Amino acid sequence: MSGWLKLWRKAMHSEQWKDPFLWHLFCYCLMKSAYEKSSVLVEIGPGTKVVEVDRGQFIWGRRAALRALPNWGNDPKKPERYLKKLEQLKAISRIVVPHQFTIVTIVEWDTYQAEAEGRDLPPALPPAPPIGPRCDQPIGPAGGHKEEGKTFKKSKKPRKGAGRPDTVEQVQAYIDENQYPVDAQRWWDHYESNGWKVGRNSMKNWQATGRKWMPEGWKRPESKPQADRYYLSTTGKWVDSHTGEEYDKCPA
Repeated sequence: MSGWLKLWRKAMHSEQWKDPFLWHLFCYCLMKSAYEKSSVLVEIGPGTKVVEVDRGQFIWGRRAALRALPNWGNDPKKPERYLKKLEQLKAISRIVVPHQFTIVTIVEWDTYQAEAEGRDLPPALPPAPPIGPRCDQPIGPAGGHKEEGKTFKKSKKPRKGAGRPDTVEQVQAYIDENQYPVDAQRWWDHYESNGWKVGRNSMKNWQATGRKWMPEGWKRPESKPQADRYYLSTTGKWVDSHTGEEYDKCPA
């Protein structure tokens, strides 16, 4: 069976929509229904019988339905229970010929499927507008295109790894340069294990994150100028050129 049919948005407000199994079965009934009056060959016991079905009708078989409906399990009575619910909602009606077959009819088929079904596809939609510059549009100097006096440039891709260091050695060099009392390996292992996250967000500036690891009240030690010492042979003393102090031995 081929062709197509209409599916109305107002169906989202129906009772069938609220139950996924009920909606699944209703769609199955729509797909199985005939789009025109036709004859169907039905197996009855050891023989067969030709049954006439009208528009919006089909021959129901619960085992065939179960094979066509995935994820419904193996309970052969389940499709029958949901078909009864559709009948109670007046979405379908049934004509039961005992011990032979059941004809299911979609209620209001002609109301919602009039002039809709058929073997051919529906009329083609108008072509979508082209994406990007047209052939008659001048190309901008920066690889973009001009449109109504505006120039659109290509967006730059963000640099990967900008928020995190490349190696633990890079962290150690930064710590040594600034004389921070931080264990570089411990700091690296902490953020390597959590995917380089600060809270729930990705790390954006690893140097700033490292400074937050400083102990409260910590200040960088002031560097003292190294003393320029020399030995004065006339006195046999060591002299500090900055303070002028003399020492018997070279001060440490």
